[in-house]
Amino acid sequence: MTTKSLENKGPSIAELQRFIRDKTQIEFILVNSQRISGRLRWFDEESFSVVQPDDSNITLLKLGVIGYRSVVISEKSTDKQSSKSQQKAPHSKR
Repeated sequence: MTTKSLENKGPSIAELQRFIRDKTQIEFILVNSQRISGRLRWFDEESFSVVQPDDSNITLLKLGVIGYRSVVISEKSTDKQSSKSQQKAPHSKR
């Protein structure tokens, strides 16, 4: 029986393509314990390109990534944010 090393085991190509297609929010955990969140824009053999929530782009080397997880954004938090932004909007005078 052959044992495969889990070293360099990452998401499959199909899973990465689905993340891009569905615009899934992902959190990458880096070797320095830093966490980078955003949408996967593209990937190749050596790197991931991530669009962060502030629309800035960052390229992560796969060697520096030790893990990842998809992040679910609840509708309640989105509703609260949109209601706060509506409350802060100035009212026009008639």
